[in-house]
Amino acid sequence: MRLTPFVLATVTLSGSISAAWSPAWNSHGGASHPSFPFKSSPSNATNICNVLNKALPGMVSYQNSTVYLQEQVGLPDAGYWSIQESSLTPACRVTPTTAPDVALAVRILVGANVQLAVRGGGHTAWAGAANIGSSGVTIDLSAMKDVIVSSDNKTVAVGGGARWIDVYNVLVEQDLMVCGGRVAPVGVGGLTTGGGKCFFSSTSGFAADGVTNFELITSTGLILQVSAKTYPLLFKALKGGNNNFGIITTFTFATFTQGNMWGGEAIYLPTTSAAQYSALYNLIETTGDVYNPPYDAQIINAYVVGVAGSFYANYYTNTAPVAWPTQLQAFQAIQPALIDTTRIANMTSFAEELSTGTPNGQFYIFGTLTFQNNLAFMSVLKNLTDTIFTGSVAMDPAFMVSMVLQPLTKAMMAPGCGENSLGLCPSAGNLVFVDLTVSWTLANNSDVITTAANAFVASATSLAEKAGVLNEYIYLNYALPSQDPIASYGESNVANMREQSRVWDPSGAFQRLVPGGYKLWR
Repeated sequence: MRLTPFVLATVTLSGSISAAWSPAWNSHGGASHPSFPFKSSPSNATNICNVLNKALPGMVSYQNSTVYLQEQVGLPDAGYWSIQESSLTPACRVTPTTAPDVALAVRILVGANVQLAVRGGGHTAWAGAANIGSSGVTIDLSAMKDVIVSSDNKTVAVGGGARWIDVYNVLVEQDLMVCGGRVAPVGVGGLTTGGGKCFFSSTSGFAADGVTNFELITSTGLILQVSAKTYPLLFKALKGGNNNFGIITTFTFATFTQGNMWGGEAIYLPTTSAAQYSALYNLIETTGDVYNPPYDAQIINAYVVGVAGSFYANYYTNTAPVAWPTQLQAFQAIQPALIDTTRIANMTSFAEELSTGTPNGQFYIFGTLTFQNNLAFMSVLKNLTDTIFTGSVAMDPAFMVSMVLQPLTKAMMAPGCGENSLGLCPSAGNLVFVDLTVSWTLANNSDVITTAANAFVASATSLAEKAGVLNEYIYLNYALPSQDPIASYGESNVANMREQSRVWDPSGAFQRLVPGGYKLWR
């Protein structure tokens, strides 16, 4: 079905669908609809690459060319983060430099019914998230990474192919900051459209909450400037909507003043388990409502099992340049700290440090769940990690599993409550989300380790439900491929996202031709 001029006239500025919309189309509506109404078989991509090359000269690279290989496997960060992604070989890669270039490429691919992938930073682990096999084409935004601060310093426009390190390198020079990714090479696009927790979340919410405008390329080649004023319902849908509505070529974020801060990593013995979780539980409870004074002290708490043994690796930050603020002093009391890199530095320094433990060129898998802040359940998860993964250590020379607990407090949810699509509000209470990250290097171990990761998430979810602490929210950026994070946003948010998809992607191209990402209909 295509939008006729008459139907286009019935689409309001807000992106809602008027009563003149086709009754047959409306019959597909509702959050319970089991599948997207558009189905088609993707065409072979080989010939379309030549069409793209003529339409976009100098922007198309073919298999085994220098540019193609650099975008696939270039080190340290030019290629994909995981082997799962870099092992996919699209028929060609398109590397546009402007929004009109992207719009033209999308029109050509959608018009030819060819499958495509969209790569921003390429830091999602699972195969097909931002790359595709030989029957498709990858649009690689890596050349679109400008970072431009407005003349009044109130906003910064960031290209869709930028990584967070590109953003921080510009902002720290001007004592400015945004709520963004904590790991340097992570892409701006993927993290933001999945929500995006940051070191400033207690005062700023998620990365998506800081966006004031999206430049969006739709499946029909429209270039939209999407804000709370222009298309409010689409604006909300994009905040958590992954890649379901088109390709975002520019993100504009609100900035705030930020100088140097305090933070760093500390490593502890596994015998400190009880002290770790007691301190974490109390931190969440005592700082969950508001921060006073108004700076943000946070922790990433990781229980790690690997070839070097098991240990705790905590990453601390305080957005004021003050060591060991009151909120974190219970962790300072945990001794001994085998390694302690805490210091006063800028955001660039901390983001680069956090990237050192997860280099490009390994196999990775994520998994997640969310639970009510509960001291006993933290220990349950630690014991489950030991039970499921300890036997895997001898299998692989680089095996490592991190069971990471991160606070998701009422204060963090407040800025985006009702404004983004995540469905998180302070009424949910103080939460914790689990980031399970597993890495390894030998391909023949992939099936066993992937099965173990899925078993961990399934068992942890079941145990949380039995304990009465499970929260249905699934953080998209840490989800397994089999999980359905968008469904966890709540019926009203899903309904709005599906409606916006029907309005702005009338052929369903980003549902049926873009297999990567988490779809609105599964």
